[in-house]
Amino acid sequence: MQCPNCGHENKPDNIFCVKCATVIKNRPRLERVKHAFMPPQNEHVVDPRTVRFSKPSMPRSKIDWSWVLLGVALFALLLFLIYG
Repeated sequence: MQCPNCGHENKPDNIFCVKCATVIKNRPRLERVKHAFMPPQNEHVVDPRTVRFSKPSMPRSKIDWSWVLLGVALFALLLFLIYG
């Protein structure tokens, strides 16, 4: 498509001239929306203030006390070896 202002040859889908930025093709106007968006009417809407959330049921990790005791004993042994 040729620009009416500068005569530059542009691609057919260009709206503006790439050389002088003149409008070479008017954009198609959007049609007016006939109906505004209405959310679906739902009879089962729940008031968020009445919803009670429960904590997720994740299994509690059990502490293996034998490993803790072994760690404390090794730490005490290390301190004894360093400071005598």
